[in-house]
Amino acid sequence: RAVPGGAANYGRDGLMAANSQGRHAKNYEPNSYDGPVETGRPLAAPLAVSGHTGTHEAPAHTKDDDFVQAGELYRLMSEA
Repeated sequence: RAVPGGAANYGRDGLMAANSQGRHAKNYEPNSYDGPVETGRPLAAPLAVSGHTGTHEAPAHTKDDDFVQAGELYRLMSEA
């Protein structure tokens, strides 16, 4: 989906780009090579919402443990 107004994040076709777009141009700021500079504009426009909003903790579940699912899978597997 296209971003309204376009995007200008100076990412050059993703992390695995092999065609070297931009070559040796700096893509960070601050820099001293006439590269991108901060505009001061907000990154996101205000969003109108209705209803209740807020920051809430996610409910804890009994299986919210990094090892429960892996352990259950291990016990399901047979030696054969």
